[in-house]
Amino acid sequence: MKGLISVVVMGMALAITPVNMAKASSDKQADELRKAVKLSMKDKVNSAEKMTAEMKSLLKQVFDTMGEARAEKDVVRINCLRDKTTAIKGLLRISEQAVVNLQEAAAKKDEEAAEHEYIKVTIARQKVQQLTAEAQTCAGEVGKYAGETEVEVEVDEQVEKFNPDKAFEEEPPEYERPQQSSPYE
Repeated sequence: MKGLISVVVMGMALAITPVNMAKASSDKQADELRKAVKLSMKDKVNSAEKMTAEMKSLLKQVFDTMGEARAEKDVVRINCLRDKTTAIKGLLRISEQAVVNLQEAAAKKDEEAAEHEYIKVTIARQKVQQLTAEAQTCAGEVGKYAGETEVEVEVDEQVEKFNPDKAFEEEPPEYERPQQSSPYE
């Protein structure tokens, strides 16, 4: 799972280069990526560190929500939150490594590598925000269970009342055996 998330994020980062920014999935993402190109190395490092801190804060929110679900013993919700938490932790690991790589690229004055690592952090943050929103909407047993069931029975008074205790008090009628249709016994 960890490797799959890494491959997906890296693939997304490689696919969204300055040349392809106009093809970004939303205007907000495209705007963030355009800003990334214009930032200085120092600003990219600072911004990436802030985004990573924001992702840690969002992970803590999901952990708090999971704590509430555990207190309620809501297994369905816990499973949903566990899936989101796993994905967020993977993206956070990728981001932390990207920040280290970004700092290294900044020290080497490698603009292209720095931009690539910054974009990875930006994409990871966007995905973490999306996963956090999904985690907040995880519905558990409470969402499916509305309370005690109340049953109301209406009996038509025109229907003859049936008493199961007296159903077998009468002797069943005697029937004649039909004639044998075969001469063999």
